[in-house]
Amino acid sequence: MDERKVRLIQEIIEAYYNLPSGSIQLKTRKREIVQARQMAMAFSKDKTKFSLALIGSLLGGKDHATVLYAKNTVNNLVDSDRQFREDFNEIQKRISNKFNEPMISKEEIYSTITKAVMERFVHYREWNKILKEMVNT
Repeated sequence: MDERKVRLIQEIIEAYYNLPSGSIQLKTRKREIVQARQMAMAFSKDKTKFSLALIGSLLGGKDHATVLYAKNTVNNLVDSDRQFREDFNEIQKRISNKFNEPMISKEEIYSTITKAVMERFVHYREWNKILKEMVNT
């Protein structure tokens, strides 16, 4: 589930900056992509329990030191750059709104619950049958 969170963060940031899908994972040093990637790394660290190394590998094949540097850079830019801070706050709102939505569809939830109820029902019927046999013997 957390891997989907990283992908969702990436998609939200790419959409916010009007970047093509998957551009955060490109091996480029263009400033707009680098800052978007750094922001994705910082949010991924805050919103998941993934290691720095795993986050780096999911976001462009970077190492743990790059993710740590990105998180520090984002914190510094939030403190010193008004436009970056506004972008950061807006993206944070969008991520929070998305994470409050279910990460799985209603159909998947319904299917899972139905399956669990049916399994319990089958076990109940089996136990009930065993108990009746015990009482009758």
